[in-house]
Amino acid sequence: MYRRGVIALLLLLLSLPTLAQSRWKVIPTVGLQVTALPRFREASPLAGYKAGGMVRYQVRQGDLGRLGIESGLFLNDIGAVRSGAGDYRQPGIEIPLLFNFDINLTSRVNSYLRIGAYYRKDLSKDLGSVPGGIGFQVGCGAEYRNWVVSVDGLIGTHPLNVDGERRREKMAGTALTVGYSF
Repeated sequence: MYRRGVIALLLLLLSLPTLAQSRWKVIPTVGLQVTALPRFREASPLAGYKAGGMVRYQVRQGDLGRLGIESGLFLNDIGAVRSGAGDYRQPGIEIPLLFNFDINLTSRVNSYLRIGAYYRKDLSKDLGSVPGGIGFQVGCGAEYRNWVVSVDGLIGTHPLNVDGERRREKMAGTALTVGYSF
């Protein structure tokens, strides 16, 4: 089921540039995500990956800039590193729904702010059928020609397998991603 969903979304993302108007953008991205579990004060943040793609739709264009909606699909991992106890690493799929405000700084450079929520489903077999987590995301970025760089802050509550027991934990993180806009 998971594979079919990912394949269907990838096919949709690949077909959008051929069908798209100037209002649509498809942005495959890859980057670094650093997360921490605030409850474990002795734990260090965990550096992990974040890779996937965004679809951005321009809803309205005004004198100051453009308003849009973004959504996508990302593979990433969250967790923390505890000295002597190993690390808690949970791979998962993240689906954000963000509102963005895009401003043209020059003819080649855009900047944007975005804010919204995301849903995260963990892929770890340790969790069995534990429901996914939700969170809040805020970020900013810049686009030069077609290259996109963004920094996002994430705060959420996610199911984790900590010390052999399944429970929900608060998570805070930062993601730095680079992508190319089609």
